[in-house]
Amino acid sequence: MLLLNLSPKQTPRPQREDTVHKESVSGKDSDALATADRTPPGIILTMQNTLASAKQIHSALTHDSHPQNLDISFALSEAERKLQNIELDLNSARKKMRKEQSYPGKLFRRWTRASYMRSLADRSEELEHVEKSLHETQARVTLAKGKHVLHFAKGTLRYGNGSCAGGGFGEVTKAWFEETGGFDRHVAMKVPGSPKWGDTQEDVARRFRREAVIWKSLRDRRDKDDNNENINHFLELIEPRDIRFPDIILLSPWADCEEAQTASALFQLDCGAYGHHTLKILSDIMAGLEFMHSRDNPVYHGDLKGNNVLIFGTLEAPVAKLTDFGLSKICAPMPTAATRVGGNTFWTAPEIVQNKVQRSLWGGPPPKDSKLTWEADVWGLGATAFELITQWRFPFKDMNESRLEHLLCCPSDIIDNEIADYLACVPHAVRSILHSCLSADPAGRSTIFDLRKQWTEVVTPEFQSQDWKSLMDEVEAPQRFYHCFRKEPGRSFEDWRTWMESRRDNGIGRVQRPLSTSDSDSESSC
Repeated sequence: MLLLNLSPKQTPRPQREDTVHKESVSGKDSDALATADRTPPGIILTMQNTLASAKQIHSALTHDSHPQNLDISFALSEAERKLQNIELDLNSARKKMRKEQSYPGKLFRRWTRASYMRSLADRSEELEHVEKSLHETQARVTLAKGKHVLHFAKGTLRYGNGSCAGGGFGEVTKAWFEETGGFDRHVAMKVPGSPKWGDTQEDVARRFRREAVIWKSLRDRRDKDDNNENINHFLELIEPRDIRFPDIILLSPWADCEEAQTASALFQLDCGAYGHHTLKILSDIMAGLEFMHSRDNPVYHGDLKGNNVLIFGTLEAPVAKLTDFGLSKICAPMPTAATRVGGNTFWTAPEIVQNKVQRSLWGGPPPKDSKLTWEADVWGLGATAFELITQWRFPFKDMNESRLEHLLCCPSDIIDNEIADYLACVPHAVRSILHSCLSADPAGRSTIFDLRKQWTEVVTPEFQSQDWKSLMDEVEAPQRFYHCFRKEPGRSFEDWRTWMESRRDNGIGRVQRPLSTSDSDSESSC
């Protein structure tokens, strides 16, 4: 009997197209095949997430404010260009993926799929580089603003570690202030330093609050009637009450005209950027001091010197502003004044130095007449003018502090003779004005109003337009060699020192010559 096999004909199962040429694919194609085994949708989904994250960072960096001195515009434009190209390629990859899903095994041959996967992998790698670059830019911006973040009622304050400058009572740090309802900018953040002279932390905080009261009375940014531009603005007083932050913080604008490590008038003039603006800067200082003394309740600065004058504006049009009112006094019905009178000896009036020396010798509280006056401010103005004109870190540079204290405790005629020889180092036109400031007898000093009038008559716009070097050349030798910037063959500061010592030796009623170079802590080469 014949048996017939009526079952369907068994035919070999066709081999899948994507494995036909397995042996012919090697090297980089093998890596692409390994990626292909994971299928494109996974890679495309990862790229979509990475792209969304990168675009979010880019948008935040573009629309958020950042420090002006941090140029990230080129980095952002390059990142934007690359992200746009990657997004176009990613859209194209999604279309190809949809077609492959609609026509499985029909669209791609083996070599076409491998090439497609390599391209996708390259784009994914480029996207990762772009995202990493944006993260690095974001880190730079964060570092520039500061890693410490303090949120308070008026906004957010960001600051880093370390200080830019310090004084007797506080340290100043550059911070980034994001003001609620205002604009973002750099600010000067003043915080208490280590307690000194037996003070407690509460004493320091009380001093900061007093400074804020005086400063706010002078230049509160909310005062619409205030039009004096030579007093630095007061912004905010913050008391965080959080151990992670300083106990008390004073905020003021950051000086934008910053050509040296600090924007103080002394360092700006010393670095040479504003030498030809010296007279303009001194005019601004006088205007600021006049404003303080002319208030209904006059304010005396108490610590006027080059380091407490900041330079704002531009190189072509600088504006000098008084700052640091920690030793100031406001003459109100209820006077607000510092418990410590007088700052650094090199800028302090003789009557205050004498009281300080008397207190240190005999102990106990300061004498009853130890108080801050307008006359003491005028002396500080004269010392500051001498400091800035001669462009040295402090006036009377051949003396140390103890020697200067000895001089300022001498009779008035001895002090006046010594000061007269120092003032021979400044141009003739302003010499008499500085004499009116640096009189040993307070009664011999002119008021700031008379000084400003005299200054305006002498220092006209035409006079200010003169070349500063030519103006200084009018000073005779050897007096002009007192200036650090005067360099002539065979001549130096030692020529001035020799002349000054001979004056002291031969003069009538003069103090003995200064301490030797090895004994003087103020000696330094130019």
